[in-house]
Amino acid sequence: MSVPEGGVAGTATRLSASAVSLLRTRVELASVEFAEERERLKVSIGLIAVAIVAFGFAAIVVTFGVIALFWDSYRYETIAAVALVYAIVGVAALRRQSFLRKAAPTPFSASIDALRKDAEWLRHHARDGDPPARS
Repeated sequence: MSVPEGGVAGTATRLSASAVSLLRTRVELASVEFAEERERLKVSIGLIAVAIVAFGFAAIVVTFGVIALFWDSYRYETIAAVALVYAIVGVAALRRQSFLRKAAPTPFSASIDALRKDAEWLRHHARDGDPPARS
């Protein structure tokens, strides 16, 4: 069964074929972006875990060293000072993380932008009746 080249049916068929092709391309783009984001997240989580363990051990050793140094004369003041330093570092880290989260780009922004442009292009060509020439 062949579709006539001209007329509304032919234009609708070509427009539909173009829309399906564009959608397939955009889904492929989204899947590539998802795979890249997943790999980046795995590496990031692994590095963060290693850093947490290493810094945790370092903090424990330094904490005991500082407290041992001042144990005879200022034991309670030293414990309070070390706790305060850790609290300040923790608050600073949470503030920085919040800033980075707010500044991060939207996931799949390239796919969303491409789909928006495709929808605009399809609306324009469907309204004007032009045969789609985009691939």
